[in-house]
Amino acid sequence: MGFYLLDHPPASPQFYPTRNNGLTGGVIVHTSEGPQGVNAAENTAAFISRRPDPGSYACIVDLDSTVYLVPDDYTTFSVAASGYNSRTWSICLAARTDELSQGSPDTWAMIARAGKAIAEFWVRNGIDSGSAANWIGTGTLDRPGLACHGDVQPWDRSDAWSRHPDRTALDAGLISAILQNSPKGKTRMFDLVRKQDGCIVQFGMFLGQLTHRWQSVPNAGFGPWVPLNDGQPFPFEGVTAAQNKDGRFDLCCWNSTTNQVVYRTQNLNGTWRPWRFE
Repeated sequence: MGFYLLDHPPASPQFYPTRNNGLTGGVIVHTSEGPQGVNAAENTAAFISRRPDPGSYACIVDLDSTVYLVPDDYTTFSVAASGYNSRTWSICLAARTDELSQGSPDTWAMIARAGKAIAEFWVRNGIDSGSAANWIGTGTLDRPGLACHGDVQPWDRSDAWSRHPDRTALDAGLISAILQNSPKGKTRMFDLVRKQDGCIVQFGMFLGQLTHRWQSVPNAGFGPWVPLNDGQPFPFEGVTAAQNKDGRFDLCCWNSTTNQVVYRTQNLNGTWRPWRFE
């Protein structure tokens, strides 16, 4: 299960309207230090939405669910160290550090779910998840990669397995989970359109995320895949594209999970209007 608990930040200190310095692609991994369980992610998210003091995550996972609190480009207060809250993306395992164990199926269930969420975050933001899946600690301020809370705030944090006796195995397990959910260069094609100038635009999917690429001149090679979903984890099942006489594209997608039609229109300057739901 995956959903946004909040579509917009509440009027409380833990959320801010935009990221001041832009995403680096760095991911900070936390633990909630609350008891794990089937509803632990939902319970933690509900607590965060009510708390009056700063403290929040972009995503929380437990044994069977993934909860997104805010879109990727919103700031969350997760690290008491300069720069991280406005530059990195935070994910929390809803459990106590002492509950994590190399021999625990529950631990691996959470890590598998966290790995999938991280891979999808990178994909929908145009980052090569296969290359980014490395532990780089404080380097997350400048580039894509992983750090745990205790690595970037070592003076009073030992959570997110930074000092865990099984840390080497847990580190490797999360990277493995990310790689298992990475595109590995394989895109499922759903539609393509030949523009009025003869160039082709292709629309496809990475891990349920809509992306596209295009030719700069007719019969030439294609550029890199570029996500189209603005950080929103909508599980698209297919896409149809059409070009208007003025050159703008219209996209129409189907979400079989919610049985909704989702569509968006391109502006004349090449930017895209927000997704809208029928």
